[in-house]
Order: sequence, then C-alpha cells, then structure tokens
Amino acid sequence: MITALRTALEDPNDSVRWKTCEALCHITKSAAMNHEIGSLATALGNANHSVTWKASATLCQISEKAATKEVIGALVIALGDANASVRLKACEALGNMDEKAATKEVIGVLVIALGNGIASVSLKACEVLCRIGKKAPTTDVIGARVAALESGNDSVRCEACEVLGNMGEKAATKEAIGAVVKQLGSGNNSVRREACKALGNISETGATKEVMEAMLTALGSGNKSVTCGAFEVLGSMGDKAATKEVIEAMVTALENANASVREKACEALGNMDKEVATSSVVGALLAIAGHDHYESLRKVLNSSSDFSYIDSDTVSELLGLWNREAWFIRDIPLEKIMIAYVKTGFPEWWSVIELHALHTDCAITIVENTVIVYGNSEPVTFDIRSSEELVRALSFANQIGFV
Repeated sequence: MITALRTALEDPNDSVRWKTCEALCHITKSAAMNHEIGSLATALGNANHSVTWKASATLCQISEKAATKEVIGALVIALGDANASVRLKACEALGNMDEKAATKEVIGVLVIALGNGIASVSLKACEVLCRIGKKAPTTDVIGARVAALESGNDSVRCEACEVLGNMGEKAATKEAIGAVVKQLGSGNNSVRREACKALGNISETGATKEVMEAMLTALGSGNKSVTCGAFEVLGSMGDKAATKEVIEAMVTALENANASVREKACEALGNMDKEVATSSVVGALLAIAGHDHYESLRKVLNSSSDFSYIDSDTVSELLGLWNREAWFIRDIPLEKIMIAYVKTGFPEWWSVIELHALHTDCAITIVENTVIVYGNSEPVTFDIRSSEELVRALSFANQIGFV
C-alpha cells in the first residue's frame, strides 16, 4: 500500500495527489515512518498549491517525528512558494520542530518571509523565529529578530520586541538595543509599549546614552501606557538612570493628571534611592498623599546620608509627614536629622527632632554645646554652636508631652 501511495504522488491528476497526501496524513499520524515522511517531503515540491499545502499541513501534525534534514530542506523551499497559504503552513511546520529547525538556512528564509508583504505570513515567520531560538538564542536568531523589527506590520514588531525582551541580557547587543530604541519612535502605541518593556528587561547593560534619550522621548509621548512603560524601564535601571534630565521629568510627572503615571513615577524615584535625593523630589513626593508615594519618599530619605540638601520650606512640609504618617519614618536614624540641623542651622528641624524622638523612642542629652543622641545605633555626639534654642524647643515639647 505504501508503495502505491508513493507512486500516486506522481500522478498527473491534482486531485489524486491531494487525496494521496490526505491518506499519508492519516497513516503518518498513527505511525510516522521514514518512507511516508520522505513521500510528504517529495510532495512539498509539487507544482499544485493544494497538494503542497496538504503536505505541509500533515508535517505540522507530525513535526517532531518529521524533523529530518530532507523535510526541513523541502520546507525551506516551500517558504519560497508563490502561494501565501503554502508559505504559512511551511512556517508553521518549521515552528513545530523547535530547535531542530534552528539552522542558518532556515533562519535566513524566515527573515525573508518577514518582509513578504502578507501580514499573516510575516507574523507566523516572526513567531517561528521566536520559538526556534528560545532555548539557544544564537547570533543568527538575534539578528533575525532585529530584522523583524524592520517589518511594516505592527504585530510582527510587537512580537519581536517581546521576544528580545524575554531573552534579557542575551539580547543586549548594540544592534538589538539600537533596533528596539528605534521602535520607541513608532506611531503605534502597542509597539512603543513593547519596546519599553524589552529595554527594561535588557537594561542591566542597556543604560546607554541612546536608551536614556529614547526613554526621555517616551516620557513625553502623551500616551499613558508608553509613559508608564518608560518609567518602569528607568526604575529598573536604578541609579544608572538618575540623570538630571530624568529626575526633572519624574518630578514633573508627579503632577500628571493620570494616577497611573504618577504612581509609576513614584516607583521609579524610589528605585533610584540616593541619586534622587533633592529638595524638589522630596517636596514633590510630599505634595501627593498616598501610601505608595510615602513609601517612595521613605526609600529616598533612608538612602540619604543626611538631609542637609532639604531647604527650610520643605523641612516645614516634612513636619506634617512626621505628624501624620509616623510609621513611614520610624526606621530613619535620628542622627541624620541632627546632622542636617548642625549643617544648616534651620530652626525648622527642631520640631522634627522633637517628634522623631517621640516616635522612635530615642533619647537626647544636652550638656552645654554637646548633644548626644541615643537609640538608633551607638550614641552619636554632636557639637553645635549654640544649644540654647534646641534646649528651649525640647523643653517646650517635654512640657506639652511630646518628649
């Protein structure tokens, strides 16, 4: 019977050849044998599109058993077929073979298929490139995904960005980063959003000047999803992204009308820690009431060696936080506040010192111009020019039950 079917594949009648492929399909699904698989590979070279399509469809269903050099070679040829349905099925069959199909030749024809002009074929080719390189992302596979970013199809570019992002640092080549950055200028919001995510995942080595400039552009996109995505990327970069321009953009975003944008800006600032410790950042975070905003502020304050960078007006605003949200500042060492007072001499720090001593169970002793703080760590001694004002402030606090 098998011999007869192989002979029938050479029949001049298209319907006979199509039915023969169908019969081979049923046989190979139950017991894929080399002879039958070879026959299907031969059928891929048939001049009739229906026969070629049927052979490709059958190979899709038995792809793991059919991943021979002969079949893969025939599918590569089928990818050049004039019929889009045949090319689509050939792509699908190769995709089901996973890493077995990850040859330079296959990758090359799939890259060509990306630009074939038929959206369904381009998208399927991109999916296959993603699949066959998942476990072993070679230079060729990365190059193929970069090539996919040149597609005129938005879905293809989204898919390519997503896969490069999933590869993480393995995709952090100059070529790949440059191609993804380029997508941030796309007119499609979904493409820009996926590009942001991809850059975030490869940001360990991707905090280049080019990426930073692209992120700043994305922050001004006007689309909340793209803007939020850019903040996520910058936040994942941490201190590496804490440039003056980025910090200013984040402070501006804290006044954005969209709550999600404000939220992401807060998270990013919190992840940058000490590099964003400026009076304007502290003031902007204080201006927005909310758990997440206070949490970001707590991170910024905790990462600072002292608070002497905070101006007197912002210190007055901080007092409100110490009054309302004591929980967020309990782990801030009192000596940091004392250092700020000693360095700046701002009397606004007195009330903060009073409240902080109360909330954290710290003790303060003053002997002439020497102040000793007990509680957060080993006793810390400060020499101040005049302790009279501080003594009066603490004495008053004691009288009204603060300390």
